[in-house]
Amino acid sequence: MRVKIIVALFFLLFVSACSDSSQMKVEIDRGKLTNTLFVQKIQSDSSQELSKTIINEKQIAEVINKIEDIEIEDMDSSTILTEIKSENTYMFSFIEGKADHTGKPTYVFFANEEGYFYFSTMKDNKIKLTSKSVAKHKEILDEINNILHVDF
Repeated sequence: MRVKIIVALFFLLFVSACSDSSQMKVEIDRGKLTNTLFVQKIQSDSSQELSKTIINEKQIAEVINKIEDIEIEDMDSSTILTEIKSENTYMFSFIEGKADHTGKPTYVFFANEEGYFYFSTMKDNKIKLTSKSVAKHKEILDEINNILHVDF
């Protein structure tokens, strides 16, 4: 019996040591979000600006619900920026003040057309990109665009 317990404890210790502790889920402080969401498509091969401002609280809440539990891993900001610039990417920015790109962002996340999501944190009153989804979530991006009626 003692041997079985020791083997079981060893197995649990081994499994927990093998798990990737750098992975976590997206957590958003809803209290810090604004009621304005600015969506912009950033195209690597075009200077055309495609954007839309969302002020519908129900739509914004649905978007937050879609992204909240995405598994993420920490990533260097410069690597994230390189990935974002290399592909067509959607920027979702919660804006304080003017309901356009001139307002102050309180939270930002990006999603490329492949379905990878990139998330930010606020540090020293500046937004910094710090994490990327572990897996592609193209279906979530499609659902978000459908919820917000984004057709670009």
